Amino acid sequence: MKPIFELILFSSNTPEYVNPILNIIQKDKKYFDFVLYRHHITLDDEGNNVKNLELLGRDLKKMIIIDDISRYFKLQKENGINIKPFYGNVNNDGNTLKILGEILQKIRKDAVNTGDIRISLDKFKKQLYPDVVDKSEVEMN
Repeated sequence: MKPIFELILFSSNTPEYVNPILNIIQKDKKYFDFVLYRHHITLDDEGNNVKNLELLGRDLKKMIIIDDISRYFKLQKENGINIKPFYGNVNNDGNTLKILGEILQKIRKDAVNTGDIRISLDKFKKQLYPDVVDKSEVEMN
């Protein structure tokens, strides 16, 4: 996804936990343009932890957040994909990342016409069921 998207890793963990894992994932290549950690998470009006996309200083019409915990993106639900947890085992996780990548490319192409990635995300999101999206999201729709 790196060639067509700016990738930002927004973790709910600390740098001490994330960085050693990130060093293994990235090895010699740099996939992520920025990394955000637990201390970048803010509180909503109810005191819940959220990843507020507005604080990134980017146009929300061009942003998608993918997380296995939907409450983290509740401030910008229309930008979010509530993905099933990924444990790094292809045998157990199936084609989750492959399918997600294919749909993200379709969303990006469609967004050129719509001018708003959120419209395109809504249009293609159903193609992520049931392989990618958490079943609780399916139940919400």
